[in-house]
Amino acid sequence: RDRKHSVKFAFGFGARKKIWEAFERRFGIPILEAWSLVEGVGMTINTIGSKGGKVGSVGRPVRGFELKILDPKGKELLPGRNNIGEIVIRTKLPFDLEYYNLPKEKTTNIRKNRWVHTDDFGYKDKDGFIYFLGRHTDMIQKRGEAFFAIDIEMVANSHPLIVESAVFEVSNEESPSKAIKICAAIKDGATITHAELSNYLYQNMAYFMVPQFIEFKKELPKNDIGLIQKFFLKKEWENKHSRKNTYDTLTKNFVVID
Repeated sequence: RDRKHSVKFAFGFGARKKIWEAFERRFGIPILEAWSLVEGVGMTINTIGSKGGKVGSVGRPVRGFELKILDPKGKELLPGRNNIGEIVIRTKLPFDLEYYNLPKEKTTNIRKNRWVHTDDFGYKDKDGFIYFLGRHTDMIQKRGEAFFAIDIEMVANSHPLIVESAVFEVSNEESPSKAIKICAAIKDGATITHAELSNYLYQNMAYFMVPQFIEFKKELPKNDIGLIQKFFLKKEWENKHSRKNTYDTLTKNFVVID
């Protein structure tokens, strides 16, 4: 029944591998994936997807764009899953990437030779296909491993009672290192405990990725285009406004405010 439709393809908009494959099996249509900036849409595209063994990739640069993966020192990285770096891009066209009608707000990070530093991180395979992993501000390092907030959010969002979530690092007064916190919005009328969500995460990801702190919210703060504004959530933690509603999975109790 799910395959009886006239749709020819769907856009992934960040679909992870498991969701990508499950969607195509269920609906019988291919997913096309792409990568964009606010300053420019559709800079890469992946049209071969599962047919070409490139599930999870945002594709290769479209005509008129060049793309590189750089390490923190600005050196171009070789292809490979372990060579994660910043995605930088430039256009061959005779104009710069910038915000339309905002000449005084030069927020686009354009550097030497017109290369735009995006603050997006990922890697490139041997065929030139790009794999977007997350924003630099969402990168987390634990136990010598680097991963991104979206890796946790995708698992949390796969829980049948969770609508959406936001993961970020917070200061931890009990330790010199930062801790991971997740804020999750629950479906209307649903009931789930903090321990139940924590157990679900432990069952579906590496133990060092599971957030220490969990807070349930009716809804998450968003901007005008629907993106979750994590800086509000971080500020609530730093101001201690959200701590009394935050569950500590180590002490198995809510955070005590001094």
